[in-house]
Amino acid sequence: MTRPAGERTLLRGTPPTQTLMEERNLYAPPAAPVADIRPEARQDSPWQLVAAIRLICGALVVGLIHTPFVLNRRVPGFADMPGAAIAILVAILIVVFVIVGLFIRAIYRGRLWARITYSLLAVGGSLPFTARYWERLLHSPVDGGIEIVQVLLEWSAVVLLWSGPTTRWFKERRSPTLESAAIGNRTLTER
Repeated sequence: MTRPAGERTLLRGTPPTQTLMEERNLYAPPAAPVADIRPEARQDSPWQLVAAIRLICGALVVGLIHTPFVLNRRVPGFADMPGAAIAILVAILIVVFVIVGLFIRAIYRGRLWARITYSLLAVGGSLPFTARYWERLLHSPVDGGIEIVQVLLEWSAVVLLWSGPTTRWFKERRSPTLESAAIGNRTLTER
């Protein structure tokens, strides 16, 4: 049985392609300007972005190691706390891990807002306390050293996130949607 050249068919046993699935979805918008980037396009991410994400993960692990030192310093009688209070602290740590994980995922997907927000939080949250880091290092070398390592990891990640190749990568992620929106607006106004 032969079919006309323009007709698309789906053979039994073959998986549908993305375009066939999109054609069948009556509720899908014609062109979503906020769509995720294609998985195959994500593989060409610069090494600076991958290194920045690894540094953010490293800072998160160092922060986890640093947490008992901070709690001993700021919470009197932390070692003698009941189990319920420690459970609350663990829940807070889990929430922090989830939030940072969402930032990492959004940065890896090319979301500019995540890169900006993480940069502001990392630098803005640690910059006012730089003088205290050296005091803590002199007072408690282990506590101060861990804190300085964490801050250096965060700042290094921010520098890599704003380096030239990473900035170009983020711009490339935005340009197809902006071009398609401009083309769509032009065709609407020309009609």
